[in-house]
Amino acid sequence: MSRAQELNDQVSDLEIVWGAKLLDASCPEHRAYLEYKRNLTAEESAVGDLLGAVRADGIEVKDVHTGLIDFYARRGAEVVYLCWRRGEPEVGYWHTLQGGFTGRKPIKEF
Repeated sequence: MSRAQELNDQVSDLEIVWGAKLLDASCPEHRAYLEYKRNLTAEESAVGDLLGAVRADGIEVKDVHTGLIDFYARRGAEVVYLCWRRGEPEVGYWHTLQGGFTGRKPIKEF
C-alpha cells in the first residue's frame, strides 16, 4: 500500500501545483504526471486483485492500513467473526457480527 500512497501523493502534489496545465503537453511536468498516473492505476489494480483473492477466501478486510481482517466462524449456533490485525502473533480475538473492533473479546472466551 505504501507504493500506491506515494504515487497518489505525487499525483496530488502535481495537481495542486500545476492544475489543468498538467494536461498540456508543453507543461514541464506533463510526462512525469502521466507516468505517475499510469503507475498509480497499475498499483491500484494489483491491490484490487489481491483484495479480491483475499475476499474469495472468505476473509473480510476491514482496514487495509492496519491490516485488520475478520473471517466467519461458528460459536455454538451463532455465526461470529474471528478477528486479527497485522502485528498480532495469532488470531486472538472474536466478536459478534455487529460488535466490530471495539467489541472484540479474547479467543479464550470463545
